Amino acid sequence: MVTRGGKRIAVIGPAPAAPGRLVKAFLARSAGTLDADFEGDVAAARETVDDEMRNTWPDV
Repeated sequence: MVTRGGKRIAVIGPAPAAPGRLVKAFLARSAGTLDADFEGDVAAARETVDDEMRNTWPDV
């Protein structure tokens, strides 16, 4: 329990489980609701990432 000024403001605990079908339904309802600027920012950020595997421990 989290308190502020002696009053409970939050309870910390495990996140409730959500069946996959509920998550899928939520995502379907939310599709296309991003504004164009945010959607563009996300697309630009994703373009800067690559999935290439790199040798993080080079031989010296």
